[in-house]
Amino acid sequence: MPEFCDVAVPVPLDMVFTYRVPADAAPVVGGRVLVPFRQQRMTGIVVELHDRKPAVLTKNIISVLDPAPVLDDLLLRLARWIAGYYLAPLGEVCRTMLPLMAEFKRTIGYRITEHGQSALHLAGMSGSSARSQRTPEEQMLEFQVLDYMTGADGDLVREQTLRSATKVPRRILDGMIRKKWLSREDISAPQDAKRTIKVALLKSVEGKLNDNQRTLIEALAASPFDFDFTDAQNHALQRMREAVETRKFSGMLLHGVTGSGKTAVYLAVMRAVLDAGRSAILLVPEIGLTPAVAADLHQIFGDEVAILHSALSDRERAEQWHRIKRRDARIVVGTRSAVFAPVDDLALLIVDEEHDSSYKQEETPRYHARDIAVMRAKMSNAVVVLGSATPSLESYFNAKKNKYALIEIPDRVEKRPLPEVEIVDMRMEFQETGHEQVISRKLSEEIAARLQRREQVMVLLNRRGYSPVVLCRTCGKKLECSNCAIALTHHKREHKMVCHYCGYTAPVPKACVHCGSEYVYFLGTGSEKLEELLHGMFPQARIARLDRDTVRGHQDFERTLSALNEGELDLLVGTQMIAKGHDIHGVTLVGVVGADVALGLPDFRAAERTFQLLTQVAGRAGRGQTPGKVITQCSTLRSTTSSASTRRNSSFAAGCTTRPTPRWRMCWSAAINSMKFLNGLGCWANGSIRRGMKPCESWAPRPRRSCASSGIIVTTLF
Repeated sequence: MPEFCDVAVPVPLDMVFTYRVPADAAPVVGGRVLVPFRQQRMTGIVVELHDRKPAVLTKNIISVLDPAPVLDDLLLRLARWIAGYYLAPLGEVCRTMLPLMAEFKRTIGYRITEHGQSALHLAGMSGSSARSQRTPEEQMLEFQVLDYMTGADGDLVREQTLRSATKVPRRILDGMIRKKWLSREDISAPQDAKRTIKVALLKSVEGKLNDNQRTLIEALAASPFDFDFTDAQNHALQRMREAVETRKFSGMLLHGVTGSGKTAVYLAVMRAVLDAGRSAILLVPEIGLTPAVAADLHQIFGDEVAILHSALSDRERAEQWHRIKRRDARIVVGTRSAVFAPVDDLALLIVDEEHDSSYKQEETPRYHARDIAVMRAKMSNAVVVLGSATPSLESYFNAKKNKYALIEIPDRVEKRPLPEVEIVDMRMEFQETGHEQVISRKLSEEIAARLQRREQVMVLLNRRGYSPVVLCRTCGKKLECSNCAIALTHHKREHKMVCHYCGYTAPVPKACVHCGSEYVYFLGTGSEKLEELLHGMFPQARIARLDRDTVRGHQDFERTLSALNEGELDLLVGTQMIAKGHDIHGVTLVGVVGADVALGLPDFRAAERTFQLLTQVAGRAGRGQTPGKVITQCSTLRSTTSSASTRRNSSFAAGCTTRPTPRWRMCWSAAINSMKFLNGLGCWANGSIRRGMKPCESWAPRPRRSCASSGIIVTTLF
C-alpha cells in the first residue's frame, strides 16, 4: 500500500492535500476518506495514491469510508475537466457530484478548561464582573454553561445537548472559546443513511396522466416500436437507435415544435437502451416537472427508474444514488445534478428543453448541465440528445455547422394545427379606451368565451408579486433594497416588500422612507395582482396562480397541475413556470400580458429568451382535439423577436436569423467563447495567459474547442 494519498477536500482552494496512510487503512482512488482539516473533520475524495514524501509534516487520514470507489475513473476525469474549465476547486466539484451528505454527520463537542473552572469559581465568590462587555443576562448564560459543563466531569458534551440544556446561542459559545473557558472538538463521523422504504414520488401516478398520455404509456410499455408514430418521429427514433448501436459518441439536436411528440421518442429510445442492458439519463429543467416525468417512466420501466433532484431530502438522494450505483436502476431522471448519476454502461443522455436557463448552476462550481452532458457522453462513447422546440443559439449554431446532427419534427402529432396567434397593441388599446388596462378587451372577450364553453385558459405574466415598484409621489424616489439597490417588490398577501435578487425583506411602507410623505404609489402589475384582477372580472371562474410565491415544494406544483389536468380549474395565472412542458389538453386559450417587457433587460440574450418563452407558452394551447389560440399583449411591434415568435408557424429559424451577426461582432456566445479579466492582471483566452493587457485593448480570440476530436464548441459565459 502506498504511504501517502492526495485528497480533494471541499474547500475553496484550488489544490489537493497530501495525507499519510496508516498501516491499517486501505483507501482507494475515487473513494471517500475522513481527514482532519484545521480544527475540523471533513470528507474528501482520494485522487491519487503515491510514495512521494512531501516537504511538510503530514497528518494521518482518520478513517476510510468506502472500500470501493464512489467515483469511477470516468467520473474523476469529468470532475477534473469541470474543475479546469469552470475554474472551480476539485474538492467542491466532487462534493457536487456526490449527493451523500446524509452519510456524514457533523458534530461539535465542548469541554471546560482550567480557565473556565477558575472563572466559574471567581463568579461564585464575587458575582458577575462589572468590567465585562457582556450584559448581566449574557454573563448569567455563560455561568450556566460553565456550571453545566462542570457537572459533566470533564467529559465531552455535544453542542446540541449543551444548547438544548442551557438555551445558549452560538455567539456566546464562540466568545467563551475566545476567552479559553471552553475547548471545541470536531467529532464528526460517518453514519448509516440506508432506508428500506421507496420514494413515494415514483409510485403516485394517479392524476398525473390524461387519457392520451395513458394510451401512450400503455402502448410504449407493451412494445415501444409498435406505437403509431408519425414519419418524422419514426425518422428521429431510427437515427437515435442507430447512433446508440454504434457505441460511439454522437451529438444530436432534436428540434420539434411544441406538441410534436418528442417525449414519446425519448421514451421509445430509452426502452430500446434498457432492453439492450444499458443505461440512460434524462435531464429535465424544473423540479416540478420531475415527478410527472418519473411517473411516466415508472409506468413503462417499473423499478428500473431512479429520481435525483434537490427537492429530495439528503436521505432520499443517498438512497436513490445507491440504487443507481448497485444497478438496481438503469434509468435516471432528474434536474441538472442528475448528469452526475453513477450509471454503468451509459448509452444515452437526453437533455429535454436544453435551452432552459435552470441548467446553469448559480453557485460554485458554476457548471452548465447541458455542456457537462455533452462532455460526459463524449468520455463514455454515448449518444447525447438535446431536445427543444426553441433550441439555444449555441446548440443551433453547432447543428448548422454539422457539429451536431440536426433532427427536426416540424408538425404536431395527429396533424393537429399550431395555435392561431393574435397580437394586441396596448398603445392602441389606451388610445381607444382612454385609460391604462392590464387585460385588453380582446383578451377579456376570449377568456369569457372559453369559460362559457367550459374550456381552460392560461395567462402568463412573467413577473412575481403584486407591484414591482413602490414610488413616492412627493420626492420621486422608489423603495430599494439596502443590499443591492434594486427596487423592492410589493407582495400583498404576505404584507411585505421583497428583493427578488438577494431575498431581503422590509415592511410595507405607510409613508415614504426618504421624505416621510404619505403619498406612496404602488406602480405596475405582477402575477399576484393579475390574479386579483381576474377574480374580479370572472367571479364564477375557478382560478389558481402558479409562481415561486405559491409553490413552496414539488407537491404544491404537482397539486395545481393535477387540478388543471382533471378540469378542476378554469383559469391558471402564472410566471414562466406555466410555460414549459405541460401537456394539458383542455387548454385552448393562452394570454400573454406584457410580452415585450423582458426585451428591455440588460442581457444580450434578452431577445432570444423572450422568443423562447413566447413560443413555449404558445405551445400550451390546442394540444387536444380543439384548436388553440394565443392572445399576445405588447406595447411595441417593431421587435424582430416579437414578430417572429408570434407567427402561426412559430418559426425558430425566423426568430434567430438576426441574432448571430451582432454576437460575432461583439465576440459573444454562440459566436465565440471567451472570458476577459479587465483588472490589469491579464487576460485569459483559448487556454493561454496574456499578461499586461490593458483594459481598453480590443481582441477577438478564436473559439475555444473543448471536444478536440468532434470540434464541438461548449459555451459557458461567467
